[in-house]
Amino acid sequence: MNILRSRFLAAGALVALMIVGLPGAATAPSQRPTGRARAADGRFFLGQGGAVDGPFSLQGGHYDINVLATYNSSYDAGNSGSCLFTAYMNGIEKPQFVNLGRAIPVLASSPYLTTLAVTFPAGHQKLIVSPTTNCNWSITILRHGPSVPGIEIDAVGSYLIQGTTFTPTTVAHMGQSFDFSVFYRLVGGLKGTPKGTITFQEHTGAPQSASMFPAKGANGLKQMAVTAVFSLKLHDTPGPAVAKFTVTVGKLHVSQSLNFTLAK
Repeated sequence: MNILRSRFLAAGALVALMIVGLPGAATAPSQRPTGRARAADGRFFLGQGGAVDGPFSLQGGHYDINVLATYNSSYDAGNSGSCLFTAYMNGIEKPQFVNLGRAIPVLASSPYLTTLAVTFPAGHQKLIVSPTTNCNWSITILRHGPSVPGIEIDAVGSYLIQGTTFTPTTVAHMGQSFDFSVFYRLVGGLKGTPKGTITFQEHTGAPQSASMFPAKGANGLKQMAVTAVFSLKLHDTPGPAVAKFTVTVGKLHVSQSLNFTLAK
C-alpha cells in the first residue's frame, strides 16, 4: 500500500457524512502506562441529517457534551442559506431526556455551538438526531473530573476520499484513497507531544506500520490521520483487515483497533 500524508478532516466542514458515530467508537481502548489497563469514557459522533446511535455505555458521573452544527449548501435544495438542527439523548435503563437543540436555525455564517454540563447515571444512552435535521453535525461526550495523567481515544474511523468529500466506510477498494483517523484527548494534565502510529494487518502477509500526522482537531478532541492507497500491484490482498491506531506521549501509550475489509 502507499501511505501519504493526510489531509485534515474538519468536523465543521464535513461533506456527505451519512453515519452516526465512528466505526470502533464503542470499543474500549487499552492503555498500559504502568502495567494497568484503563478504558476511556467518552464518545464522538459525526453525521449529516437525521440518525440514531446507540445504545452505548457510559460509566456515569459528570460530563460535558459539545454540540456543533454547521450549514452545508450541498443539502440546501431551496438555497435558503440555513439548515435546522434537532437532537437529544435519552437513558435506556434510567430514562433521562437531554435536549441538545430543538429546531435550531443554523446560518451559513453562524454555526450552532453549545456545551452542556450533564450528570449521567451508569448505564446505556441513545443519541437521536431528528429526521428534520439537514445540517452537518458533531457531538462529543467528554467525562470530566479528577484523573491520573493519560491518553483517551474516543473514536477511530476510515473514510473514502473523493475531492473534499470524506465518506465513512469500512470497505476499502483497491486504488482509492482512504483517510484513517484517530480522535483522542490528553487527560489529567498530561504534558508532551503526541506521536501516532498506524499498523495495518491484512489476513495474509506481514504487518505494515506508518507514522500518523497531526490533523485539525474536532469539537474538543485532538486528531491524527494518514491517507492510504491499497493496490494489488503492491501485493495487498482482498479480505478482512485490521488497522491498529497507537498514540504515544513520552512513556505512555494507548491503542485501539478498527476492523475493515479490503475489496477489489
